Amino acid sequence: MSAGISTKEKAASVTAFAVLVLLVFTKVLLSPLGDLDELWNYNLCRGTAMGYVPYKDYGMVMMPLFTVLFSIPLHLSRTLLMYRIASAVMIVITAFVYYRAASERTDRLFGRFLAVAAAFSLDIATYNVLFFMFLTAAFILLTREMNTLTSAVTGILCSLSVLCRQTSGVFLLIAVLLIFLTAPSLRKLARSFLVGAAAVMAVFAGCLLITGSFEAFWDCCLFALLSGGHDAGINNDSLLSVIIIIAGLFLDIYLWRNERRKDHLYHLIFGAVLISVGIPIVDHTHICYAGLWFFIPVCEAVKKYAGKSIKPALMNILTAAAALMVFAVNAGGSLGTVRSSRYVELRGIPLYDGFIDGYSVIDEENRSIRAEGNRVVILSSRACLFSIMDGRFDPPFDLFLTGNTGTRDPVSIVEDVYSQEDTVILMPDDYPEENWENPEGVYESVISHCTPFAQYGNFVWYRPVS
Repeated sequence: MSAGISTKEKAASVTAFAVLVLLVFTKVLLSPLGDLDELWNYNLCRGTAMGYVPYKDYGMVMMPLFTVLFSIPLHLSRTLLMYRIASAVMIVITAFVYYRAASERTDRLFGRFLAVAAAFSLDIATYNVLFFMFLTAAFILLTREMNTLTSAVTGILCSLSVLCRQTSGVFLLIAVLLIFLTAPSLRKLARSFLVGAAAVMAVFAGCLLITGSFEAFWDCCLFALLSGGHDAGINNDSLLSVIIIIAGLFLDIYLWRNERRKDHLYHLIFGAVLISVGIPIVDHTHICYAGLWFFIPVCEAVKKYAGKSIKPALMNILTAAAALMVFAVNAGGSLGTVRSSRYVELRGIPLYDGFIDGYSVIDEENRSIRAEGNRVVILSSRACLFSIMDGRFDPPFDLFLTGNTGTRDPVSIVEDVYSQEDTVILMPDDYPEENWENPEGVYESVISHCTPFAQYGNFVWYRPVS
């Protein structure tokens, strides 16, 4: 390859990466406040930054790696803006790793187009994004020539994926271990794979023991997971991803049967693991990773059977058009928003005009009630927003959702609350319908044992019956 072509390609790669960074940062930083998944995750990370220990001090059904990792930048600035900056950085890295996997199956032109698709799909940072990044990196290593070092790194990546999602992560770890044990060229490297995987788990177990959260971890992340009560849900926003997954599955199987290449088989296996991320909640937030994954064989089939009619200039135009569309959507989503400096942790975050006003009234009333010596317990899927506004962290009620209280019945926790003196409960009057992850029986228990004394909008303040 001539030096001129090499320089041109390098310039194109730098430009493409700069565009990717622009798309991700505009999407993350310009998103209006209100996404509960973002608020829930940010609140747990800020709680860890405030000194609370996962599982020991607060329960969650999720594995801890994402929460602990994203609490680190919050030591510099405990604000949602800092969290979003860290989120954007992680999504850029994830999209770039995805680009590398996609371009190896297709080429750089298709890879850049798929990277734009990733920038469009990966909206907020969660433990699922981190899991997707580790899985994709492990896939890249596995499809290359392996040695002792890379097999150990693959084991590390698989164990790190377990620390993001205990279900899908374990599926990935078992699947890759079976690949090492059954593939003749990899069998001799299975030991180094296991050493890498075991090293991560040994460090993790040590951290649990040192922090005194070992027993609570098993209660939250295993026994609570097996106890049932985790609702399933299907959202219409997952339709496009489901269509791509089905098409990609058929094409992956077709390509593998015709070419018998190991990367096609591994792609199918890893794709099956990603599909499990959508269990039991099939929505865009959970199923988009499998959608992106199976978008790769769709593009590979297009390149293979229609590649001669698709000129590089056409792919560049399509990618540029897609990037402009994503940028327009990102910028358009912030139209009509304002930024408020009233709450320190929300400074610099776009807000729809008037969005925070009602919450501010409730927050002021809560402060007045606390000033009188009362404790205010908020039972709402939006409880974390009040804690963020007030600079508080209130476990377990900031994430009082089905499955996040370990094996303990949520109703019994609420019963302990209204059995205490000087306690006030704030709860929306549509609590059972407010969020489908709100625990059952809580609303009925509160209204049976407490008396309402004030109301603002659909939020009602209750005092326990004497």
